[in-house]
Amino acid sequence: MSFKKMRAACLLGSVFVFASLSAQADVFINEIHYDDADTPTSGDNNESLEIVATNGEDLTLYDVVLYNGSTATAATTYDTDAIPTGSNVTCGSQVRIAVLTYAVNGLQNGTADAIAIVRRSDSAVMQFI
Repeated sequence: MSFKKMRAACLLGSVFVFASLSAQADVFINEIHYDDADTPTSGDNNESLEIVATNGEDLTLYDVVLYNGSTATAATTYDTDAIPTGSNVTCGSQVRIAVLTYAVNGLQNGTADAIAIVRRSDSAVMQFI
């Protein structure tokens, strides 16, 4: 292999290595709490979502959108909530965690219901469950 080809291969390899090392922030639902099994007579108490942001991402730039899918041909949005600032927590690395709490039976959990995290600035869906 000529020196020129080796240099080009090293340069190309370096580009791939540095591209793969670039930091990327993630925003995701870490925990869903719904339908308390321990309170069958009152159920659906203390429903909440725990949302996590990595790499210093600002959670206040995102919304949680709740969908009712009871009509198979067209899911309906029944709630949109801004994600609060949250708190910085260290668990292996620094992350920001926010909790959204809902009223009794605030999170629908039928077979076709859904939850999404949406970036407000461009309506990009970050996670859909």
